Amino acid sequence: MIDPETVAMSRQSERRWLLAILALALIARIVVVSIVSRPLVSDSAAYMEMARTLIQTDRMVDSYGNQVLYSPGYPFALALPFALFGVSARVAVLTNILLGAVATGLVWRLARIATGRAVPALLAAAGFAVLIPAVAQTPELAREHVSTPLLLLYLLACLMLVRSPRPGRWVLVGGLAFGFGLLAGVSSIFTGIVLPVAVLLRRAGWVQRAGIVAAFTGATALLIVPWLIHVDHVIGRPMMSANGGINLYIGNNPAATGYFVPIDRTPIGPHWHRLRAQLGELGLDDLLKREASAWMRADPVRTAALDARKLVYFWLPDVPDAEDEDAGTPLALIRWVGVVQHLLILALAIVAVARWRRLATGARLLVLAVLAFWAIHGIVYMITRYRAPAMPLMIVLAAIPVADGLARRRGGQAVSAV
Repeated sequence: MIDPETVAMSRQSERRWLLAILALALIARIVVVSIVSRPLVSDSAAYMEMARTLIQTDRMVDSYGNQVLYSPGYPFALALPFALFGVSARVAVLTNILLGAVATGLVWRLARIATGRAVPALLAAAGFAVLIPAVAQTPELAREHVSTPLLLLYLLACLMLVRSPRPGRWVLVGGLAFGFGLLAGVSSIFTGIVLPVAVLLRRAGWVQRAGIVAAFTGATALLIVPWLIHVDHVIGRPMMSANGGINLYIGNNPAATGYFVPIDRTPIGPHWHRLRAQLGELGLDDLLKREASAWMRADPVRTAALDARKLVYFWLPDVPDAEDEDAGTPLALIRWVGVVQHLLILALAIVAVARWRRLATGARLLVLAVLAFWAIHGIVYMITRYRAPAMPLMIVLAAIPVADGLARRRGGQAVSAV
């Protein structure tokens, strides 16, 4: 029989460890921000301008003058701190630091529910707290700062729907998190499959299950529909953003490699500025989708091979090279440590998945989420930061065999608070 005082001490100890890990996450990100600065260029400049114009003008535009090219979720998240503390890169970076700590806490909670054990949850949170790509990205303005915690919150809601006797609040939380996540970037859309699977695993009648799915859909629509109406008013068609065409074309054209290729290196590059001026955001999006689709239909075998390469690239470590902006600096050495870290996480997660029959239901749902998130990246192209939302899930899986090994060394299963 388990001594109640032992369980209580376990809970108290777990809380202390969690607070220490959250402090570590904050410190790691503050240190990086204090020694590394990134210029506001490209996507960072676009998100900054979108957030600024959102609160200071009557319409949101990016630094290139586009109104709906970039996903709006990250600028929406920056709008409140900008309104409270002023529009500045410093406020944006401080927001990133806070979001990193929030994501760390969500990793702990997600792992706690997925495994039902304290040790893998704390290991996963600690792993994410010092995950080098996530920490190193803090000075940059990137949508992953928002899309990562939103995906974690959505998946936490899915796991709670399997077991919670009162699913109402989790349906609302999950729907809003998923909807906001889509506003931050549609790359999470395939993870929507986790919700119906979780509902199927729930011990309930079909009427209640259908009601949960309907309520989740409604909560998601609360965030998405107003944006779609806005986009329809701005460019004449409801869509999440006008970047689908350019993303599809960059990943599927005669110059495509599987990685990001600048538009000026593609066949349409010489005509880019003229086409932007003539066609506008909607017309250019349609043109690029047609060009990409025509190229894919012309050689489906080559397209399939390229898609397979993209899926492989998704998991390759971010190895610094001579052309890298951090080459020759101490940051390059840190990134090499990140390469080792990435490979270790990958290997341990594979070990966990290989023991499929021993995985708890929650952990299996996380595997499904990883596969769903991975699948969509075979369609467009790959940039290392695009896999950022999937890495916390991989860390949770990687923590399971480590926790099992520690338990075996102690001679049995460690007691964890429920």
